[in-house]
Amino acid sequence: MHNGKPMNALRWDGVNIEEVKEFAGEALMQPHLCMGFVYLYIVTPDGIAQCNEGDWILKDESGVCYVRSEQESEEQAEPAKAEQNGAPTKAAGRVVEIKDSAGNVLKTIRIASLANINNAAKEFIEFISASPLQSNIFAFYGKMGAGKTTFIKALCKYLGASDVVNSPTFTIVNEYGSAKGFPIYHFDFYRIKTPAEALDIGVAEYFAAEGLSFIEWPEKIKELLPTDAITVCICEE
Repeated sequence: MHNGKPMNALRWDGVNIEEVKEFAGEALMQPHLCMGFVYLYIVTPDGIAQCNEGDWILKDESGVCYVRSEQESEEQAEPAKAEQNGAPTKAAGRVVEIKDSAGNVLKTIRIASLANINNAAKEFIEFISASPLQSNIFAFYGKMGAGKTTFIKALCKYLGASDVVNSPTFTIVNEYGSAKGFPIYHFDFYRIKTPAEALDIGVAEYFAAEGLSFIEWPEKIKELLPTDAITVCICEE
């Protein structure tokens, strides 16, 4: 079952592409070979999802496909379920630190509870707008379950994003529109194995474009981050 719908399922073994072609049909994009690994990309309702070895491809009765990782931890899965129901869960009792490229802490924002997360998002945006920092690229660091997605969701809401904001774990990047018309790019590089995969989706072009880039798991692409990217650390208080 997926979202209450009956599903057929196939596990990608990393080898049998023909089996995946037969199962997924037109939802399977051209497989990509990089560094000896075969990467599959599946068209889903949420965008293009990367399918790694061991992941499951789900298909509903109408032929619509989804990708699910068998290795997702409960810590990662539970916030995702809660956010799908509109309830951010992981930002209570957190500290958000904004740092410059030299690692100096420029601003500390405390989130005592979810009740004030929107105020924290407002404080964050107001500080960035008034600061001398010029970059539009924000690298969010924090352990699994620290609240990166939840805080980014609050930032997007404050900026007027009209779309539902969820972590792009499988699609790698989601794009939202802001109230002022500029795009917001939300990246999640948790599942990539090499920076080359980020280059494949055009991350350099995203970084060079107008708009804001919010990046989860930026340590996976540290070689590709602009030197002036703004570091945001989220940790327990």
